[in-house]
Amino acid sequence: LPCLGAGQQGEIDLGAALAGKPAVVNVWAWNCAPCREELPVLEEWAAANPDVRVVGVQAATSEARGSALLEDLGVETFVSYQDGFDAVGPVLELPRVVPITVVLRADGSVAEVLPRAFDSVDDLDAAVRGALA
Repeated sequence: LPCLGAGQQGEIDLGAALAGKPAVVNVWAWNCAPCREELPVLEEWAAANPDVRVVGVQAATSEARGSALLEDLGVETFVSYQDGFDAVGPVLELPRVVPITVVLRADGSVAEVLPRAFDSVDDLDAAVRGALA
């Protein structure tokens, strides 16, 4: 998947990049109002929890609008990737909603699928830590 946002470059094999460490994958879209509120929460949580890899995946066809949303929100350190061809959802057997957060164990297995928006760092922390317990 190609990177989104200022200062991010190249493409990534998402599965390989997340292997070996617990991870949180947040699927979002540029035109999703709850996603707009949640992205800064994810960025803050990711910065405070380096023991967990945290990435975003924009599940929309407009890469430019996804990048613009990240820039508008000032979300600069939360790494997101563009999935304009719906590669991630089917692989993880996700419902077709956004936002949706997937918590992965270090072995790559799905610990929990959370089809909801998180409005606080504490709420996200409780959900991720509960899934990984």
